[in-house]
Amino acid sequence: MDYDIQEHRHRFAVWAAARAVARGFTTTEKVKRAIEASDLRDLVFGSPSKWPTEGVDEVHQKWVDQILTKLEEDGVFNEGPGKKNRLRKEQSYGRAAKIVAVYLKTCLLMCPHVDHEFHSLIHPPIDRTLLQELSNRPEFSKYKSRWRPVATRWTQLTKKEYLELIASFREAGLGRPFWSIERYWHPSGGSAT
Repeated sequence: MDYDIQEHRHRFAVWAAARAVARGFTTTEKVKRAIEASDLRDLVFGSPSKWPTEGVDEVHQKWVDQILTKLEEDGVFNEGPGKKNRLRKEQSYGRAAKIVAVYLKTCLLMCPHVDHEFHSLIHPPIDRTLLQELSNRPEFSKYKSRWRPVATRWTQLTKKEYLELIASFREAGLGRPFWSIERYWHPSGGSAT
């Protein structure tokens, strides 16, 4: 295999996605296999004319489902230090969604074609830092109880819970471009303001 800029971006994006969900979840290699078993890589490195501008939530769900299926095939949901702490597929939707979000963000938002409509629709990576900051913002007080990290553990979100969370972000006016929600996120976990 040739090592070109696409392979370089893919490998970095895989690593970034794996690190984003790493705590007690699975290995980078299994995340890599899951991403490669999905349609994500083909989309990212395909023609921008084929990037979706409608139905992105449905396509996002398909990618998450593909990743969860591969992780299940790779035994991820049988891992864990004991029966009490075993990972459950249905409670790993938030992690798989974050893999998709970080992979797309790394490959697409940090590259050419940033003006494409698809970029404004990509789901943001959801984690404790983002939820904490959003729940502390007075302009979003209506959502405080829903967004508090104690109430919403992103690592255990089911598909239904994840979709409700995305819908609540949009309801709060955090939808265009969707990646801009990260103005409320800071890499150190501190306040974004």
